[in-house]
Amino acid sequence: MPVNFPERWWELPCPARLEWLERCPADGAPLALEGLRALLADNTPYTFERGRSTYVGEVRLRALEKLQSFYHHLREPLHVSPVSLVRAEPVEAVKRAGELTLQARSPEEQQRVLQRAYGRLRSVYPVSPAENIALLHWMILQDLGELEYRVEAVDPVSGLTPWQREVFASQVRARRPTPCLEIGSPSGEVFGFVFRENGVWIFDFQQSPAAQDAARLGRRFLTELDRRGIPLVRRDASGGVVRDEQGRLFFDGVVPLNSPNPKDVLLPLSAFLEREWRVRLLEDEPTESHTTASQPP
Repeated sequence: MPVNFPERWWELPCPARLEWLERCPADGAPLALEGLRALLADNTPYTFERGRSTYVGEVRLRALEKLQSFYHHLREPLHVSPVSLVRAEPVEAVKRAGELTLQARSPEEQQRVLQRAYGRLRSVYPVSPAENIALLHWMILQDLGELEYRVEAVDPVSGLTPWQREVFASQVRARRPTPCLEIGSPSGEVFGFVFRENGVWIFDFQQSPAAQDAARLGRRFLTELDRRGIPLVRRDASGGVVRDEQGRLFFDGVVPLNSPNPKDVLLPLSAFLEREWRVRLLEDEPTESHTTASQPP
């Protein structure tokens, strides 16, 4: 059902602006895309949840992420002007940084800075500033030039900035519990890992649009093809996946997701994913890892 965006929704008070932002891109509605591009200049802070933590970030980064996801799924290049970006930070870290920055100023300057920050906060958030203390401290850090911004060009092919690529790579740098599947691009970029921990299947992926595509498809194969488990993919005597002339798989039963050996589940999952992504089974000894090469779709 089409979403009817209000005219110039990107100029609404921040709570309403964020609500419409999360509805974007609404299948590329012109007002949605126009608003997203306008918000690339919006440095208003907001809070959001990631995992078990609450972060403070800026609206323009979220707008950029929405545009990146939209053009990624269109498989079209994203052309935008360079964007000024800053890394989102946990709310407690923002509060500490704001407090320390204020303490280094004279009482008179502290009062002036606080007045400006309170005034700006009230202008964009129609709630008591006491409920947004982390946002207040972010505005203080902005005002005093204490945030490290980077002006980044967006690569039209990947849709990402160099800084985002660094951040995404850092999200998957640490080794995960084994056995696990490492999933990535044919060029060698690591997107994320699938493993079982305390009986729960974990999809631990970076936040790029391409990585999230792989994570979504992996979850679908693991949980939606058969409620009893994952289909057992037929393999030949050497362990290779058996396919018909059209590349379709053969199944020989179902592997329960709670199988005593997680590898029994990971190997069929690798067969479903390997035609589009590079997939490696990592075990305790890397030299014994099973690699499934990426094949053309």
